Amino acid sequence: MYGNLHYWLIISQNLDAAAAWIDNYSLSISTDLVIAVPSNNNSAEGFILYDVYNIWKERGGNLSVNFFGFWNSSGKITIHSQNSKILKRANYQKLKLKISFFSSKYKPPNMTFEDYLQDYSSSPKDGLSKFGFNLIKHLTDLYNFSLVSGDIGKWEVGDKYGPILRALSKDQIDLTGSPATMNVKRTYLVKYIFPAWPFRTCFIFRNPQRKNIAINEILGPLATDTWSLSLVIFLLSAWILATVFKYENINSTIMRYSESIVVIIGALCQQGTEVPMKHISTRIAFFHIMMFSYLFYNYYSASIVSARLNEPIFKINDSLNELSKLNMKLASEWMVYFELFIKKMDWDVQTFYNKTWSTIPEAEQFMLPEKAMHMVQNGGFAYHAHPDVSYPFVHRFFSNKEICELMEVHLAQPTFSTFAVSRNSTLTEILKIGFVRLSEVGLRKRQHLRWTSIRPRCQKSILNASSINIYEFAPHLIILLLGMAFAFGILIIEKVVYSFKNVQ
Repeated sequence: MYGNLHYWLIISQNLDAAAAWIDNYSLSISTDLVIAVPSNNNSAEGFILYDVYNIWKERGGNLSVNFFGFWNSSGKITIHSQNSKILKRANYQKLKLKISFFSSKYKPPNMTFEDYLQDYSSSPKDGLSKFGFNLIKHLTDLYNFSLVSGDIGKWEVGDKYGPILRALSKDQIDLTGSPATMNVKRTYLVKYIFPAWPFRTCFIFRNPQRKNIAINEILGPLATDTWSLSLVIFLLSAWILATVFKYENINSTIMRYSESIVVIIGALCQQGTEVPMKHISTRIAFFHIMMFSYLFYNYYSASIVSARLNEPIFKINDSLNELSKLNMKLASEWMVYFELFIKKMDWDVQTFYNKTWSTIPEAEQFMLPEKAMHMVQNGGFAYHAHPDVSYPFVHRFFSNKEICELMEVHLAQPTFSTFAVSRNSTLTEILKIGFVRLSEVGLRKRQHLRWTSIRPRCQKSILNASSINIYEFAPHLIILLLGMAFAFGILIIEKVVYSFKNVQ
């Protein structure tokens, strides 16, 4: 009733009596309430106006009564101060602002929690809480609060709101220290006042190598019509060469065609020939075949090299279900709210939890980032963490090729986490204004840049072709083995035919 939705004017013969009566109500710093007292006890001469508010009655704040202006019987009003309401009242006289943060497993035992939240040497850890604490420190300087902070322990299983928001709803604290994510259910419990921190969590891993035989590595460099036309030219060249071989004293038709095919295949493979070529027509035909094979070989090899250098990196959809199909080892950074995310009523998350995460032994589910990120670097391992925890290790230890191969699959989708107060808080308006001012002068952005870490940039211009793995080289081995098997089969047939002739 005495918030910022109404403007109140109370006319009284006695200022002290009116102020004593009003002090029984929970006024706030955003209250617009004026007491009008007759000048010299004569309302005909006009009224003296007094601005009345209480900066924070719940924390022991005293009622403030300040001269506001004068209104005379002719209808003229004179305002004493032209400053804004918040600017005049924004001094909380060191009253205690209570805030809470998520507990941390990274805090050294010999360091206080407040010192840890300001410790930049451990910046990759607990960035959310450190950002919140240091931004609120600017707020206390702005409004002259004294800060009382602490950490909230365990997040109970099945709790959809979390320990910080429950403490806020019970008026145990005044403001969330760690910004909280918004959802529909929480809006009935607390009031969100300022979105501040871009929040997300994800599994980070190096994209796995393909494990299927890459037949396209052989056929891909040339288009289908190019292969078709090359085959036609190959057959036409074999027929022409077989025809001119007739004048080189090769009388057998089978020998002529077999020699022409062997010569053309040798030319395509950049090999010479020992077939005698005494006639000019034979040499001209062979010369054109060599020129064709030279051009074909260069185009083919250049296309393969270009394809290797520009080979697209294997990607999967941003889906936990797709991640589970990779059969990678998994672990997570310890988070107080991890159970809330991993057990969400979402098909993708539920499927991942039931089929993959629940099968991991409990002792292996959580891992420190120092160890986990080295396992990510080696490949075959996916680590769930805040980006501001995992990416500093990527900056320090990963090569450019390893950075380009990094992939993300989100568990907590990107959103803005938000500072919140209780639904009936008298601080709502002044904290909104305070956070907006911190954002306008760049302090929010400065603290964000200080405590977060961006994803390292993949420099594709300096990428080198990767080593050829067995799946890419397998088609070439298969061709070799098929050729050897075919030759061995022909050998057996020739042996059988030769033995049969000798028996006869």
